[in-house]
Amino acid sequence: MLANLLAWLGGMATFAQVFLFLPMALDLLGPPSFLLLSLLFTLHHFGYSTLRLLCKNTLAAPLITILSVLSAFISGACVLTTLYYYLYPPSSGSTVGHALVNVLPYLYASTLRWVSPVFTLIEGICTLLVIQVVGRVGKGWADDDEKEEGFEWRALVGLLVASLVYCAGLYLVVWAFPSTPFPAFLLGAALAAVFFLSFIGFSLRRTNVLETSLVLFYVAYSAWLSAAERAMEPRTFGTGWLSHDWAVPKNVSAPNPVERLPLAPAAPPPFAHLPRNMRITTIVLGYRRAILIAVYTHLLRSQTWWRWVNIALFLSVWSLELLLDADEDSDTTVGRWKVE
Repeated sequence: MLANLLAWLGGMATFAQVFLFLPMALDLLGPPSFLLLSLLFTLHHFGYSTLRLLCKNTLAAPLITILSVLSAFISGACVLTTLYYYLYPPSSGSTVGHALVNVLPYLYASTLRWVSPVFTLIEGICTLLVIQVVGRVGKGWADDDEKEEGFEWRALVGLLVASLVYCAGLYLVVWAFPSTPFPAFLLGAALAAVFFLSFIGFSLRRTNVLETSLVLFYVAYSAWLSAAERAMEPRTFGTGWLSHDWAVPKNVSAPNPVERLPLAPAAPPPFAHLPRNMRITTIVLGYRRAILIAVYTHLLRSQTWWRWVNIALFLSVWSLELLLDADEDSDTTVGRWKVE
């Protein structure tokens, strides 16, 4: 019991270090140090996950508990290593230091750049799932209302919340409407798609007002982020091999991972409960922390035009879900909460 508690506290401390120190390294030390710290975090958790998979159900299993307790200290050592190389850059004659500071982070950044489309597209799908879950919970909460004198208080509260979300989304649209023709065209097309899909969903009884309001808000929020990132003035962090697009303040992009990051470290270790035919899922979940750090590093980057691709995929998946035959899944979990 005590070992599990210490392991949990160590995991949460490690998560807090990753969540706080990566943005601080980007803003205070610059993109090269930020990438070095992210790379060290990723290597640390990749090695820990590999040992966990190899040592499970073996005599070395207690070693995993010890490493989980020491994980926060190892992450702290990664931070100190990054700070040391920032204050004392390695000389060209130092082979190990030069490779660690200059070569490996460059390869790491190139890998993240190539997988950026995957991360961005998955973001839209995950956001749609979250929106649909919120709509499901809100609708179920309103349906459980006990009528008093024929008045449904919970339904009224749900309508008020949805109207506030609608107003917030429209405010973002008006406040940050693009001044250039092409982004304005993209935003207009996205808004038209949202309204048409909302009407289709209402007519087919495949959605509810809370879900559509959240969809509108997410589209407006993504468009606002795109406009805000384009308007940012580059900030100089010093010399480095990275492009100038990296050197921008990240205070606008930082809220993106906030809504998704707390979910990953809280995921239970499912290795002992999964059947043998789910080994791929087991491996992916085993490396979830290393994947989390890579995704977080990606989200802290500026990704102006990929946000429009994200919006297009988001609305496309939503349209497919709305236009599915309601009779085919009326007996499934989706049908029970999507169709009254």
